[in-house]
Amino acid sequence: MRLCYIAPTDSIHTERWLNAFVEQGHEVHLIVLPGAARKMEGVILHPLPNGYPKIRFVRWVLTARKIVKQIRPDVLHGHYLTRYGWLAASTLFRPLVLTAWGTDIYIDPKKSGLTRLLTAWSLRHASLVTAVSRDLCDSAIQLGARRNCAEVIHWGVDPLLFRRGTDTSGLRLRLGVDRGPVILSTRNIFPNYNHDVLLSALPSVLRAIPGATLLFKYSSYDPFYLEELQTLANRLGIKDKVRFASNGPYREIPSYYALADIFVSIASSDAAPISLLEAMACGPAPIVSDLPSFREWITDGQNGYLVPPRDTEALANAIVHLLRSQDLCHQFARTNRRIIEERADHRMEMKRVEGLYQSLIRPDSGGS
Repeated sequence: MRLCYIAPTDSIHTERWLNAFVEQGHEVHLIVLPGAARKMEGVILHPLPNGYPKIRFVRWVLTARKIVKQIRPDVLHGHYLTRYGWLAASTLFRPLVLTAWGTDIYIDPKKSGLTRLLTAWSLRHASLVTAVSRDLCDSAIQLGARRNCAEVIHWGVDPLLFRRGTDTSGLRLRLGVDRGPVILSTRNIFPNYNHDVLLSALPSVLRAIPGATLLFKYSSYDPFYLEELQTLANRLGIKDKVRFASNGPYREIPSYYALADIFVSIASSDAAPISLLEAMACGPAPIVSDLPSFREWITDGQNGYLVPPRDTEALANAIVHLLRSQDLCHQFARTNRRIIEERADHRMEMKRVEGLYQSLIRPDSGGS
């Protein structure tokens, strides 16, 4: 197949999705916004032109239409509804696939009437809409996606890369982390992820488990929020028990999960993040927000704990309980590994997408 995408180039989600179809032998094109052209092996890039802010989206649409006409793809696929999905829908090409990521459905349409209108219009015109959780899929349907054209497709993880038993001695040395338990957050440093609550819970954890360390691993951040977190750690007197680790190649991420005893993700709103699936594959016990998308993966007390996103006491109690219950943590790890192997293998999920693409381009499918 000849596939054309419009998607953020600075995201590991885009990179992993496109790489999967390059590896499957398909011809892969990517239309990118000005200044965002980052090389991906096997992917043919098509940059859009710059322009005055008030008219540049119109210029992007006209240019994207020309590019798509030249490529003549079998499928056009827009990832992330805001801007990228709108742009893909505005080419008027069919079959059109749109993938919702989370914020583009849960938060962005609430910011303005125009954003909601464009998102709803794009969803209505898609031949297929995919989302990473049932709750996100249902929310897309409420906004305008057709129910019979909506599918849950997980980001998935590579079970061979994300597994227990990875050597972490070098990482511990580099981060200055001793042999005590590690509490890990791999969510990027933005207010929606409530890192301040995790920091505020740490003094209670340390009174019970003095050797614990809190590790924030992130690739992007809000500089004002990061400064706020560092100030909070100083004020709480816990800065020597907190590590901030940024950047680094994606291949290093499994080592961080292998280092951790507890994984925490307490976003105020979220789809099913790949970080949770990665953690489940590698073994740390998950403590996550009590949100519909997380409940699709975590059953409270059976393979992790669900807590209110901004309840410091509940979070601290859950962390302490797990750090004192190694048998329970081992039980969670076995259960979660089995779930990932059965439901969230990245290659199997991309094979499902390949089948959906093929159904859209068959003359009798009705998808276009």
